[in-house]
Amino acid sequence: HRATLVQETSTFWQRDPIKMMVLGADEELLIAVSKQRAEFWHLPSRRQVAVVSHQARITSTEVSRDGRLVVTTSEDRTACIWDARTGARLLAPLQHPDLVLAAAFDRSGEQLVTACWDGAVRIWDVVTGAPRQPPLWHGTGVTGVVIAGSASGTGSAAAAM
Repeated sequence: HRATLVQETSTFWQRDPIKMMVLGADEELLIAVSKQRAEFWHLPSRRQVAVVSHQARITSTEVSRDGRLVVTTSEDRTACIWDARTGARLLAPLQHPDLVLAAAFDRSGEQLVTACWDGAVRIWDVVTGAPRQPPLWHGTGVTGVVIAGSASGTGSAAAAM
């Protein structure tokens, strides 16, 4: 059933190949990313829910643990939080001084951690879009982040540099 949908999404896709796919924890939402766009697919109905985009290449995407939210990060120096059911952007884009390469929701879905090429990890309030604390500096570009119990990973909170 999932493999068939992957084939179907590739036939609906315009000219660009799919660069990454992320499956929500409930296995009902699939995010397919190609260049600047992300398509949200509802697996049980085999229906495309939304198409969202950035001004530059999307670098990562993740679905929150409860399946309500999707984050996309981009070379346009933003992270965007979307409603998983409608594709509506919920906040103004979260601005960064350089490329945003990864993001992860915390277990509660109330905070978002972003990894930026400027060497900082930033923690954002998902409801307001405000920073929760000053940036955590690492000195070199941060290319990934994993939070224990997040949709994308296991283990301790970590940032890849």
